[in-house]
Amino acid sequence: MAQRSSAARQAASARPGATWQGGLGVPSVADGAPRSYLAAVLSILSHSADTIGRLAVGLLLGGFVGLGLGLAVSWSRWTRRVVELPLQLLRTLPLLAMVPLFQLWFGTDFLGKVLFIGYGIAVIVFAGTVNAVANVPKIYVENAEMLGASRATLYRTVILPAILPEMQSTMFLCLGVGWGAVLGAEFLGAQSGLGYIIVYAQQFAYLDRMFLIALLFVLYTSLSYVAVRRLAARLTDWAPRTGRA
Repeated sequence: MAQRSSAARQAASARPGATWQGGLGVPSVADGAPRSYLAAVLSILSHSADTIGRLAVGLLLGGFVGLGLGLAVSWSRWTRRVVELPLQLLRTLPLLAMVPLFQLWFGTDFLGKVLFIGYGIAVIVFAGTVNAVANVPKIYVENAEMLGASRATLYRTVILPAILPEMQSTMFLCLGVGWGAVLGAEFLGAQSGLGYIIVYAQQFAYLDRMFLIALLFVLYTSLSYVAVRRLAARLTDWAPRTGRA
């Protein structure tokens, strides 16, 4: 009897849409519903939304934190001493090796995954911001100070606009790392997302599903690169295009 029920569960897991948890009038295959390609499509859309949502929140969180810490390095000597050394040490830690630690510290729910992605993005944005601020022509800063600009005004009207063109490469690097980080975070303990589908398919050696999810990652990554490139072009449309792609 146990062997029969186990075989039934395995047969149900082989059906299209086996990872669909039910809803929108389409029952879950795991609950005994007949095979349905509609459930398969809904499953892919649902898990894709979970993955993209985690990625978006992690990118925003890591971007703001990394940018703020990177600007703090050049704000004053005191902030540089407090921020720079710990962040430089964190940069040396392998990202994927931190997955178990983040799961231990923050759990395997949404918060733990977002914090892990944000950590991976923050260290990259921090390094890119420090380098970009160091390359701002000193004459820009000196002219602003001669005109009486406060430090906050200097950063808002001179530093931030001046580093945007150079930060484009950092944005693209963060996007690639972000997709890898969200996949790594979902590999361990996730109950939803594209990484969860890959783990689920790996357990039953469903190579076709794994290949499909890999293609989806390529598609989503390409679309996100196009979106970020257009956003970067809009933000830096005032800058000269010479020497930039």
